[in-house]
Amino acid sequence: MKKNRITCLILILFIVSVLYISFPLIVQPDSIGYYQYLEILNGFKPFSEWNVVRGPTLPIILFFITKIFGNSHNGILFGTYLFFMMFNTLYLKIIVELLKQTNNKFRKIIIVVISLIFILFNPIIYGYFRTLMTEFVAFPLILLNCILCNRWINSKKTIAYITIFSIISVISWFLKQQYLIIILSSIFIAFIISLFIKLKENIIKKSITIVIVFVSVIISIWGWKTFLINQGVDYNNGANSNHYLTNAIMLGNTNVKIYHEKNSLTVNDVVNDIHINNIDKNKIINILSNNINENFDIFSIQESDGTVKYKVVLFYKGSRVPTIDAIKFWVKVLINEPKISLNAYTANYLATINLYTSVRDGYGNYAPDHRLVYYNHENYFAALWHTQSIDNFLWMRDDIVEPVKNLKVNNNAPQVLKTIINKVSFFGLESFKFLFLILPILFIYSLVVFFRRIKKYNNLKYETLTIILFGTSLIYMIFLSFTGAIIDRYAYVVYPEVVLGCSILISLKKGSIKMEKNLKKNINKNNKILFVIPAYNEAENIEKVLKEIKKDVNYADILVINDCSKDNTKEIVEKNAVKCITNIFNMRYAMAVQTGIKYAYENDYDFVIQFDADGQHIAKEAVKMIEKQKETDCDIVIGSRYLVDTGYPCPFFRRIGTKFFSFLINLFCKKKIADPLSGFQLLNRNVIEYYSKMGKYPEFPDANLVMEMLYQGYKIEEVPVKMRLRETGESMHGGIIKPIKYMIKIFYTICFIVIKNIGRKVDDK
Repeated sequence: MKKNRITCLILILFIVSVLYISFPLIVQPDSIGYYQYLEILNGFKPFSEWNVVRGPTLPIILFFITKIFGNSHNGILFGTYLFFMMFNTLYLKIIVELLKQTNNKFRKIIIVVISLIFILFNPIIYGYFRTLMTEFVAFPLILLNCILCNRWINSKKTIAYITIFSIISVISWFLKQQYLIIILSSIFIAFIISLFIKLKENIIKKSITIVIVFVSVIISIWGWKTFLINQGVDYNNGANSNHYLTNAIMLGNTNVKIYHEKNSLTVNDVVNDIHINNIDKNKIINILSNNINENFDIFSIQESDGTVKYKVVLFYKGSRVPTIDAIKFWVKVLINEPKISLNAYTANYLATINLYTSVRDGYGNYAPDHRLVYYNHENYFAALWHTQSIDNFLWMRDDIVEPVKNLKVNNNAPQVLKTIINKVSFFGLESFKFLFLILPILFIYSLVVFFRRIKKYNNLKYETLTIILFGTSLIYMIFLSFTGAIIDRYAYVVYPEVVLGCSILISLKKGSIKMEKNLKKNINKNNKILFVIPAYNEAENIEKVLKEIKKDVNYADILVINDCSKDNTKEIVEKNAVKCITNIFNMRYAMAVQTGIKYAYENDYDFVIQFDADGQHIAKEAVKMIEKQKETDCDIVIGSRYLVDTGYPCPFFRRIGTKFFSFLINLFCKKKIADPLSGFQLLNRNVIEYYSKMGKYPEFPDANLVMEMLYQGYKIEEVPVKMRLRETGESMHGGIIKPIKYMIKIFYTICFIVIKNIGRKVDDK
């Protein structure tokens, strides 16, 4: 079955690869703006010619692509193909994980169909990856960030995520400034979710991460600005990021229009304007009459049909409107005209998702045409240009093609593929409109699902991922609407996140996904956990073991059973303020373990973790066992060295013995246990009681006891853990005779267990 899945994945990736390279790059005027920076990076032109609104991310990526694969059409196409495959690999990874967790076959089919039609074989996504603009970098970057944000919720690796998020945020800002909103939104949403899950543990570390990410972006912006200024770039020419931000804030409300003919304004024009109040009129007349060094702009507030309702005046110092004045103006209009503003932003949203048309005025600003016209803007050309053109140049006049003439090639794609793209593109175009129209509803529903399940289930990684996917996409769409960036190309970069969120919601339908419930037997913060550590002559190791447990599992108690050690093991344990029971004579390993288990039973411990005193067991790995118990609600968790390759250097004969006993357990109990000889185990309250009352606890409680507990109906699970080799001291299985004796006794005991339970079926409780 696993081989079939791998074969299908390889086949899908092969098909999408063939489709991708069958068509050439799409080169358009905006592509030239990025491609020309290669001349600066290659040293042919000075950095003083850099446009300050263009970040260095895409030019640097193109620079390395051309250096590695060649500055040609095929070289750049192959470079973009690598990003395309990175995106597909990330997407398929999530889908494969989702299919493994989904029980319902019908929903599995739906998820596969959605992924194939709307993502993996979507001509629009193919087109944007082949378009020489920021989108081919944005698609994998945004998806990767959403996945990492979801993992960050329960992660304790603060430094690692600070580094990753800082790098991604800086890259996104210098790729296209609005992409930073996507990155920061997903981080912020993940932070909010983490507070609902583990408030005390997350608020400080997660807050520090967000602060450092913000600081990293600010420092990077300052550093890049300083570098360009030192290279002779003029940052005060008006065409900088602050200038565009100011215009976006003021003119994002597309029912607000600037009066561009201000220079031709006369005193009579102002006097006769019934929309401007008398105070502002007097100030404007005074400025015009006396040539006062103060600037102003006049804005008309319009109804959706273009009717001017009134005009307002914005006074400001300097050569252009400061960002803070623009924000004050925006708030003023929003408060005074909430209905007009809401109509404008709603129209912007509908225009961005191609339900309204978006038209561009003579000053380069976009505005929606307030008519419900199903229109396809740049998405259409990304999907269908290759089916209609004879070459790969889009809207390219002869006078501007010189910088990119080496990228021009003929479109030799087979006609059958062009026909297929024409047909299939319908799904990518129309699903975009529908999904983004209901996006607010999807986000609200994802919140409802999360809050319904948060008290019932432990593992909520898919619920939290849907909130991040939908929430990030919605915040970004609102940002585009409020800034007037109503271009469908900008919105389509989060289309895969919305589709993926829908796929997850389908799998989260009640009863369709494997969920781990919070039963009373599960471990929570109120449960009592006891490390039981039998020790015999472990003075050289015990202190290090105790300190490690106290550091990494500080919420658990520790009990050392000093089995009549001849060295100062007892003194070291007591010096470390750990509970110690000392046997008056050597009772050997098994009895020492049972002594600890009896102590746990009498003192009402919920869970026992059997732990060796020789330093082979790693305290951090015990956390995996705790988490496994939470997920599966099992009775025993075995820390396995062999479930996956953990790099444990097991001696050859011991490994053979392990495989042999594993085979016997699977043969008679129909249960695969990869490491039945592991003494690193977690026991729940039921097992603690059973072991403490056993009249004859086995001398070697390993594979034989595992088989006995399976016959008794107890549920046993494994989790892969790392272990060390003993550094000092003598093992109880050392030498040649002891291992042989051990194997014989285990096998002998297993034979009696099998005979005793002949005809009995193993049935987990």
